[in-house]
Amino acid sequence: MPQLDSIRAFAILVVLVHHFLPVDKIIPTDFITLGLIGVRLFFVLSGFLITGILLRARGEERALRQFYYRRVLRIFPIYYLTLIIIFIVSPYLRSEGAWLAAYATNYITPFKSLEPAGHFWTLAVEEQFYLLWPFLMLLAPARHLLKIIVASIVLAVMFRFITVRFFHQGLVAGVWTFGCLDSLGLGALLAYVGFEPRLGAYREKLLRWSLVLGAVTVMLLTVCYLRNVGTSLNAALLCFGLSLLFMVLIARAADGMQGWIKTVLESSALIYIGRISYGLYVYHNFMPGIVKLFYAGGTGPRETAVSALAATALTFTAAILSWHLIEKPISKLKPRYNRDRQRGLPSPLEAQP
Repeated sequence: MPQLDSIRAFAILVVLVHHFLPVDKIIPTDFITLGLIGVRLFFVLSGFLITGILLRARGEERALRQFYYRRVLRIFPIYYLTLIIIFIVSPYLRSEGAWLAAYATNYITPFKSLEPAGHFWTLAVEEQFYLLWPFLMLLAPARHLLKIIVASIVLAVMFRFITVRFFHQGLVAGVWTFGCLDSLGLGALLAYVGFEPRLGAYREKLLRWSLVLGAVTVMLLTVCYLRNVGTSLNAALLCFGLSLLFMVLIARAADGMQGWIKTVLESSALIYIGRISYGLYVYHNFMPGIVKLFYAGGTGPRETAVSALAATALTFTAAILSWHLIEKPISKLKPRYNRDRQRGLPSPLEAQP
C-alpha cells in the first residue's frame, strides 16, 4: 500500500509547518491547528495498520512476542539515542528523564513544559496503545472484537467531554491516551471491517456515512467555535469528526486512488518522506533551537523564513542519516525472528543473556 507512505508524508509535513512557521497568526491555536491535523492523521493510520497486523496474526504461535519484537526494533533505537543526547545537553530534561524514558510524557506535559521534547507526548500515546491493544486484539474472543473497538471510540469522546466540562482541563483531554482512542479506534474499525468477511459488504456504506458524519460534525463545530458556544461539545467531538474524515482518506489510499492523485501519492519523493517520517518527527522539534545557536535572526518574515528553511534542512539531514545508518539496518533484523522460529532457534532477543 505505497500510498499510505505518502499519507504519512503529508502528516509529518504539516507538523513541520506547524512548528517551524508562525501559522498561529493565521490559524487559531484553540481550534483546528496543523499540528492537530498531522497528529490525529498519524493516530488513525497507526490504529489501522497495527490492528490489521494483529488481526492477521490471531491464532499464530508467539504472535505477541513477534509483535513486540518488531515494535522494539522500529521504535526504541532512535528514540532512546535521542534521549541520551538530550540528557547530556539539558540538565532540566535530565531531571524529568523518568517521564521521557517511560513513554509517559503525555501525562505530565499538561502541567509542566518539556520543550523541546514536548512533542514526545504523541509517541507516549502510541506506546501505551501498543501495551494494551495487542492483548485485546489477539486474545479476546472474536465475537467481542468489534465491541472493544467501538467502546474505545466512545470512551475517548466521553473522556474529553467530562474532562473539559467538569474539570476544565482541555490539554489533558487532548493528550492523555484515553482522549486519543477515538482516532486510534476508528483506524482499528477500518481494519476490522476490511478483515471480517461478513462485514466486507458494509465497508463502502461505512465510508460514505463516515464522510458525511465527519464533514457535518466539523462544519457544525466550526460554527459553534465562531459563535463561542459549545466548548465542551467541541472538545468532545472535533477530533472524532476529523478522524472520521481521515479514516475515509486512509481507506481510499489503502485501496489505491487513481488518476492524478495516484501519480502524486505514488511519487518516489513522497513515499521516501513517508518512510523516514518517524525520524523526521523525533528530531524536528530540536532543530529550531540548534538554528538559533548559529543564526540569531529577528522575527521578520525574511528571518523567519531563513530559520524555518534551516530547521527543515537540519531535520531532513538528521532523518535521512538516521534512516540509512540506524533504522534501515536494524529493520533487517525483523525477518530474522520468523526464520529463527521456523528453524526452532531462539530469536536475537531470546539469545541475549
